[in-house]
Parts: sequence; C-alpha cells; structure tokens
Amino acid sequence: MSCDERLRPIPLGNAISVEATGSDPLSADRLALVQLADAVNVSSLASISVNSVIVDPYEDQPWEATAYGALVE
Repeated sequence: MSCDERLRPIPLGNAISVEATGSDPLSADRLALVQLADAVNVSSLASISVNSVIVDPYEDQPWEATAYGALVE
C-alpha cells in the first residue's frame, strides 16, 4: 500500500467511489465528480466528498482525486 493509499478516506457502509487524474487538483476533482454522477443517479446520494492527492509532480497528470458518494439507504 502506497502512502497515497493510506491518506484516502475509506468509504463505509453503502457507498460508491470513483477515481480521476488531472493536471491540477481542481480539474481532477471535477472529473471525479462527473464520473460519480455518470456512475449513479445523483438523487440517490446522501452525501459526497472528494479527496485529492499529488501522485507524482513530474508526470503530466500528477493529481489524483477520489470522489465518494454515500448512497441513501
């Protein structure tokens, strides 16, 4: 497990998560949210959170974002 993996929050219960990469944290966050919206009906989400980490500053897409959605039970 990498350091980046340990920094991500773990979704608990009935949740879904998607990952995306980008050249900056905002573009990675946006793409992760769009992918989350494509993966599940947004009205079935109780809450959403996004976590961004820098993976490798020397890559073209150094930022990785994970969007978590807690599903309504």
